[in-house]
Amino acid sequence: MVAKRGKQRAGRCRASPISGLLCAVLCAVAAGPVSVQAQAYRDGTEEGTSRQALIQELFDYVRFLQEELRQLRGQMEQQNATLEALRQRQTRQYLELEARLQSLEQLQQSNAETDPALAIAEQNAAEESRAYLVAYEQVKAGRYLEARQAFQRYLVEWPGGENAPNAIYWLGDLALAAVPVELPDALVYFERLVQDFPEHTRVPDALFKQGNILHLQGERTRSRELLERVVRSYSGVPGSAAARLAASYLRQHF
Repeated sequence: MVAKRGKQRAGRCRASPISGLLCAVLCAVAAGPVSVQAQAYRDGTEEGTSRQALIQELFDYVRFLQEELRQLRGQMEQQNATLEALRQRQTRQYLELEARLQSLEQLQQSNAETDPALAIAEQNAAEESRAYLVAYEQVKAGRYLEARQAFQRYLVEWPGGENAPNAIYWLGDLALAAVPVELPDALVYFERLVQDFPEHTRVPDALFKQGNILHLQGERTRSRELLERVVRSYSGVPGSAAARLAASYLRQHF
């Protein structure tokens, strides 16, 4: 039937050139709309699906970035609080040391005539404190190489001095601040502090930094043992953030 209708249209289209052209156009329109519309519908559907998938992917990525930002803000707040606590503690120790030095100098002057032996002991204590302060001033001024040398000279002269634990701790920190970083040297200093002065207030921080260094060196088992020791032994110790930092490090890396 379709062939018959086509022949009829063709017969009518031969009547004149104009009618033939019009007939050809009508035949093309009559034959084509269904397939063209179907293809357009399929194209539109596929394009819409692709656009929705892209939008969903962008939303997921935005949520991921928001979560990353939230975690970074939390870490920054934690680090800022830790740095502020350390700064306050170091300032307090510096002021106490300076006051002690002044007191020793005054006692030295008053006791020099009455008790020569006591005067000599006080003089040695004053010289020790002064040598430590000289090294610490280099740290405050950002002259880290000079600070390391000054702390090393201090330990040669006063290996068991009152400020020896702090000097050892600073040498470990300065090794971490070196360029390039000197992880083995830092580890040796922190281990020396823990071994020689196990009751000192710097020990929790030294243990925490040992755990960090061992983790960076790939010794995960020893690192985890030390960090868990810090959490177990020093949680709730006033003036020390080591246990909290160790717990956070364990959650992030183990």
